[in-house]
Formats: sequence, structure tokens, C-alpha cells
Amino acid sequence: MSAADDLVSLTVPGDDSRWYAPWRTTPRPLAGLLQGCYAFLAVTAFWRDLLRDGERRDQAEVEFARWREATYESVASITGATGLTAAGRRFAHGIADRLRPWLEEPVRPEADRIAVQLRRRHRAEWG
Repeated sequence: MSAADDLVSLTVPGDDSRWYAPWRTTPRPLAGLLQGCYAFLAVTAFWRDLLRDGERRDQAEVEFARWREATYESVASITGATGLTAAGRRFAHGIADRLRPWLEEPVRPEADRIAVQLRRRHRAEWG
């Protein structure tokens, strides 16, 4: 992502907005949240790939459910942010487009329930 940002600005210089990030305990600047969304797209893909691993399936299912929702909500929250450049909006929409089909992939109800609890707990503790 840093290489892409070196080639073309993804955020408007001087934007000082702060955003909730479900993987951090403090508000993030827009550029930091966008970078986190990109990173957690990869984290989500990692857990999605491990769904085929019988030994780790339970953990993978919870983590996949947790991070697909959290990352999608985060990137969706910024797709219209005025602090994103046109390239930044395209980048954010690309992340959302990649995640969107994964939201429909089935997980066991118990895994989804735990993932929802983890997301809610983080949000409540965050502020």
C-alpha cells in the first residue's frame, strides 16, 4: 500500500479526521484506517484459507467471520470520505468489492455469535 501511495496520493493532504478502527484502541487518521483496511483484507483472506484446515477450522471460522465484517464495515465507512482522493476512493471501493462476496459465505451460527461478541466488545471498550 505504501508503494501505491508513493505513486498516487490516496488521501488529501492535511485531512485531520479520526476514525474508529476495530483492530486498534485509538482513533486512526484516514490514511491509517485505509492502510488497516488493506492489511485486514489480507488477514481475512488468511483465515478464509484456513477454513479448509480441519485442525484449525473452529478458530478460522470465528476469525474469518470477525474480520470480514469488521473490515467491510470500516472500509464502507470511508468510501465517501472527503479526505480520500479519487484514487483513494477507487482503492477503498476495490477493498469493499473484494470483501463483499465473502460476507455471504456461510459460517456456523456459533462462530458468527462469537465473532459478533468480539466485535461488540472491542467497540464498547474502544469508547
